Amino acid sequence: MKTIDSLKGLRFVESLTCETTQAMLATRECSMNAYTKGALVHIAKEPCESIDIVVEGELSVDHIDEEGNLTGIAYLHRDDIVGGNSIFAEVPSYPATISAATDVTLLSFKRQTLIRILEENHQALRVYLQLTSENSFMLSNKIMTTIGMTLRKRILIYLAKKAHFAADTLTPFGESKTRLALLLGSRRTSLSRELARMRFEGLIRYDAHDFVLSPRALEEAKARF
Repeated sequence: MKTIDSLKGLRFVESLTCETTQAMLATRECSMNAYTKGALVHIAKEPCESIDIVVEGELSVDHIDEEGNLTGIAYLHRDDIVGGNSIFAEVPSYPATISAATDVTLLSFKRQTLIRILEENHQALRVYLQLTSENSFMLSNKIMTTIGMTLRKRILIYLAKKAHFAADTLTPFGESKTRLALLLGSRRTSLSRELARMRFEGLIRYDAHDFVLSPRALEEAKARF
């Protein structure tokens, strides 16, 4: 019952009956899978044989180039779908690497099970199309936003949000520099250089754990919205 309770509020699951979901869990047509923080969930170009719905926790969608440099694309949260746009491709595979940004629990549906559900349940089909469309829009918007902004702009906006748009306030970074670089779509060395420039220009003061934005930096961040 605890498993079923954790699925309440997930839009795709709620398009099914409780009895249907319980039966599929019992026969392993769908399954609950847990990953610890930092674990690889799917690797780019790996065959996509199922979809995953985030039940709890957070996933990181990343691009890793041939030299091993990591660029963050997006984060996925509860009710988001992984693989929804890929599973019905001629050659279904994951376009990016998916890892656990926190401890995470996923509900997975095998391809043939998903096909049967969508053929038999028009409400489930409508919800599935809505969810995959939302994911596509979110990822496209994230990529275009990242491409259209300099690293400094991204840093300013991120830090201003962390500080709740308050100047001269001591605020924890909340992320390691490596994770912050990933979140901002940058290399760690590039992030460190830009932060050093911003400190030299008086936009920010910081140490290993906390930062303080100047009023001028805050005004620049607000101008980006």
